[in-house]
Amino acid sequence: MSTFDKREKSFEGKFAHDEEILFKVLARAKKMLGRWLSRTSPLISSPACRPKSTRISSPPASPSPSIRLLVISTNSALRRPGM
Repeated sequence: MSTFDKREKSFEGKFAHDEEILFKVLARAKKMLGRWLSRTSPLISSPACRPKSTRISSPPASPSPSIRLLVISTNSALRRPGM
């Protein structure tokens, strides 16, 4: 295997790894956003609309700064062309 082939293979491996990490990060961010929205959305505020495992008796707390940042970054990512 020539040096160029090794270099090409390493770049392809790095690209695949980076894409996998990006996919996992976005999946987790969307999951967290969905959970936060299910707790705070007025459309799902009725206890009958929630599964038993997620019903809460107290009003939802305000989102933490990290959740706000997640929402802002998700909104901006979804507004980009091609999404």
